Amino acid sequence: MPEPTAPDLSCLPLFASLSPEALQRIQARLTFCQIPADHELFKLGERAGLFAIVESGLVCLEGADGVLRTVEPGGSFGEAMLRYGVPSVFAAHTLTPATLWALSHADWVSLREEPLPEKSELPLPPVNQQSVSELGAEAPVPVPVASSQTANSSPHRTRLGKWAFLLGALVLIVLIAGPLLATSGSAWLALRALDAHQPDVAVSVLRLALALQPNSAMLNDTYGYLLFRQGELQPAQIQFERALYLDPELASALNNLGVTLLAQGQSKQAVQQLRSASVLDPGNAMLVQNLGDAYLASGDLESAMAAYQNAFTLDPTLQTARSRWAILALGHADLEAARQAWLEVIDANPQDAEAQLGLGVIAWREGRPAAAVQHLQSARQSDPGNPLTRLYLGLAWQAIGRPDKAVPEYEQALALSQDLAVQNLSREHLLELFESLDHPDLLQGAGLKGGEQQTAP
Repeated sequence: MPEPTAPDLSCLPLFASLSPEALQRIQARLTFCQIPADHELFKLGERAGLFAIVESGLVCLEGADGVLRTVEPGGSFGEAMLRYGVPSVFAAHTLTPATLWALSHADWVSLREEPLPEKSELPLPPVNQQSVSELGAEAPVPVPVASSQTANSSPHRTRLGKWAFLLGALVLIVLIAGPLLATSGSAWLALRALDAHQPDVAVSVLRLALALQPNSAMLNDTYGYLLFRQGELQPAQIQFERALYLDPELASALNNLGVTLLAQGQSKQAVQQLRSASVLDPGNAMLVQNLGDAYLASGDLESAMAAYQNAFTLDPTLQTARSRWAILALGHADLEAARQAWLEVIDANPQDAEAQLGLGVIAWREGRPAAAVQHLQSARQSDPGNPLTRLYLGLAWQAIGRPDKAVPEYEQALALSQDLAVQNLSREHLLELFESLDHPDLLQGAGLKGGEQQTAP
């Protein structure tokens, strides 16, 4: 049986700043572990002194608030325990048989010699398209050509016999009523099937309709929308392009093509399509919001702000556009404008996590940590998996003299985030807290209990 090969530590953020010599020394101390399924690695609050890299299998981490995180091959956990020897803020167990590479806190302390990096700057709520998606905001929205309300219809179940009957009715519509009514009827029927969680029926309807009317721009656009909803972006793009070949001024197809291009990372091409769509349908607020998303992804923040403002002016209920505009206003240090926008979002939905996070950040920047805690706790309750909320909540608790509450938030930010800025700040503030505490057991106020340092499993 071949010897297992230790992972390349330089690929992990924790070790990226170390010299090659230090990496070699640490790699030599790694312990290879084979763990059965459903095996407890350590409990919440235990001083396991363990950092582990998952080579195979799945490991589940459960925080004190019940939030679950699955660590897949290539992932790691236990960084704060490794660096600072602190109690764990999550429990860990294997979901499947797993192999791990483990490093102990004692080995880290004996090997670590390089100085810590300079203090990182505090991140704002995201102002780029990828980070907006991480905040939990809705993605750009394709528009079904048959009905602007279809995409938001509530799902319901129907019997297969009903759809067979409606398919037959479609054929009769084509034969009796003619192509125009058949086109709109086919699109409507397919979208109804899609909303009823019957994608196979929707595909059958549209394929039959397209076999009868292959040159219908509306049907090609609707079929592309169906493919987009199923995650088939390239086939969807082909259908939208065919729809526009048949009708170059079909605004919904231009919008849908733009959204599809944006989903594939082609932001500049998306801007072109969405601009054309907005000229043909200037009163469509959702289309204008999509244009704002494309500007945002392409780095044109001024145009993105203008588009978002236009969108929620056209439709005051479009809170996603208002919230994204507020994020950009905050990036311009216009705190009052951002505050008023987020207050309007909160007025419509008090549980909006993005708006509560934004108001918490504003309160923090204004030197009002107690007010920040209130907003950030609301944001955490609505979206417990957002690492930026956890980071700012840790900062707010630390500012009002509650390190026992700050530490678990920094730990969660570190565990949840893939963003280097958030990870670095969480590490720095954790180190600052642990260096300032003469007695780590003071952290028991966070529900953590000390114990003897454990060896790696």
